[in-house]
Amino acid sequence: MFLDKYTKNLSENKKKVFANVFWAMTGKIVNMGGALLVGILVARYLGPSQYGVMNYVISYVALFTVISNFGLDDIEIRELSKNPEYKNQILGTSFRLRLIFSTLGFFLIILTLFIFQTDRFTTIMILVYSLTLYT
Repeated sequence: MFLDKYTKNLSENKKKVFANVFWAMTGKIVNMGGALLVGILVARYLGPSQYGVMNYVISYVALFTVISNFGLDDIEIRELSKNPEYKNQILGTSFRLRLIFSTLGFFLIILTLFIFQTDRFTTIMILVYSLTLYT
């Protein structure tokens, strides 16, 4: 294996940790490189004004993702690791809370769109992109 020459003096557990860290970092680097390439291509395709509108829409909705996430990821992982026997209850409760908070975020987006009026196209784009709160 490629990593063997770097891990030959390590114990088995340390080899596993090293391999996992290596592949996690490699995946992160490839993911960031791909995102950079796609971002460049999208910016060139859309042009400055449409790319600005796209970033405005993404930023506007990102402000409300804090409400929809509500820190449930960390809590869910912690509780599942502590109490694996309650997996169904934890996942069900987490799903319902995510649904409630995502709906709250969606309605707050609609409310703020009435307050801060934008053009029709931008409003529609914000509403469509705000559906990502449910993912």
